[in-house]
Amino acid sequence: MHLAQSCVVVLSFLALATPAVAFDEDDIERLRSSLDCRRCDLEGADLSGLNLANADLRDADLSQANLTATHLANANLSQAQLLEANLNGANLANVNLAEADLTQASLREAIATDANFQGATLILVNGVGANFDGANLNQAQLGIAQLRLASLRNADLSLALLGRANLRGADLEGANVQGAKFTFTNLRYANLSRSDLSGANLSNADLHRSRLDSSNLQSATLTGATISNALLLEANLNRATLTGANLSESNLSGVSLTRATALGVNFTDANLSGAGLNFGNFNGADFENADLRGAVLSEGTFLGANFTTANLNNAYLFGANLTATLWFDARLEQADLSEAILANANLSYANLTNAILQDTDFTDAILTGATTPFTVSSEQ
Repeated sequence: MHLAQSCVVVLSFLALATPAVAFDEDDIERLRSSLDCRRCDLEGADLSGLNLANADLRDADLSQANLTATHLANANLSQAQLLEANLNGANLANVNLAEADLTQASLREAIATDANFQGATLILVNGVGANFDGANLNQAQLGIAQLRLASLRNADLSLALLGRANLRGADLEGANVQGAKFTFTNLRYANLSRSDLSGANLSNADLHRSRLDSSNLQSATLTGATISNALLLEANLNRATLTGANLSESNLSGVSLTRATALGVNFTDANLSGAGLNFGNFNGADFENADLRGAVLSEGTFLGANFTTANLNNAYLFGANLTATLWFDARLEQADLSEAILANANLSYANLTNAILQDTDFTDAILTGATTPFTVSSEQ
């Protein structure tokens, strides 16, 4: 009696310990022979290295399948299930994965050029070093995805969700990223030059040493973002929200920040030469030691901003509200301050040689040691 019970226990244990074969053998044969395997059950199947180009795998279940180095170019896997599938090194060129579920799938070094991932779920996917050039990732979910060193040149990421994803060193040059969400995303050293990020949300994103030259960030949200030591030459940041962002030591030469909201932004040691900051709100911003030569700050609001040792030679500040600003040892040679408000400002030791001060308001301003072109002809 005891022997029989022991046998039952052992057999039960072995049954539990032995992984069940989930895929259907007939479906495997059907796929190999005809490449037509719509709605097939291929869960956990080993399809590594096979040539499945042009296969019809719509709605198929490939969860946990091994597709390492599999050739799937031009295949149709729309609405397929690929949860935890291994697609490392797979050829996914021109593949259709629209609305497919690739949660926690691995696509390391995969080739997915011009692939269609529209509406696909790629949460927690591992795409390190993968090539998504020209791919359609419109409305795709890529939260917490690992995309370090991935290439997404000219890809469509519009309205995609990439919160907390890791795109360190990724190449997104020329990508369409309109309306995408990159909140808390790692984009350090990423290349976003010439990309369209209009309306995108990059709140608290890390863009340290990233490239954003000639990119379109109009109406983008960059609240609390780190964009230090970054390259933003000629970038469009019109109407962008940068409150609390760090742009220290970045190159923003020729950038347009017209009507931007940049409360308390850190611009220390930044290059803003020739930049347009007109009509923007820069209250409390820190421009210490920044290069603003030839910049346009007209009609902008800069209440309490810090311009200590900043260079604003030949800058245009017509009608700017510079109340309670700090200009210690700043350079304003040949700057146009016509109708600007500098009430309660501290211009100690500032250099205003040949500056235009017509109707400038210096009410209660401190001009100790300042160099002025002539007797100030404004209200004091």
